[in-house]
Amino acid sequence: MAEQLRRVLAASEEPNVTVQVLPLAVGAHAGLSGTFVLFEFIKARPVVFLEARSSGAFLDEPDDVSLFLDAVDRLGKHALAPGASREILSGYIKRYESEAT
Repeated sequence: MAEQLRRVLAASEEPNVTVQVLPLAVGAHAGLSGTFVLFEFIKARPVVFLEARSSGAFLDEPDDVSLFLDAVDRLGKHALAPGASREILSGYIKRYESEAT
């Protein structure tokens, strides 16, 4: 787990990646209804990828995608700032490393 979080932390340093942690205190939120990836492009409409255990699907109809744009917006409002999120991830890395010894 520590190695996975180190990779997330490293990715957060890239200019095109933002990592934000949702605190447990938020409780139920829009991200719990299923895994999705929102792709946004400069010269094309956004696309959503839904992943399931044995299949996946891309959504590109504006009405469908708008639900996920809304969810991302709501999640962003509850998430910690990137700096605070990196601190939390660093804390979990230390915790997992100490548990491994």
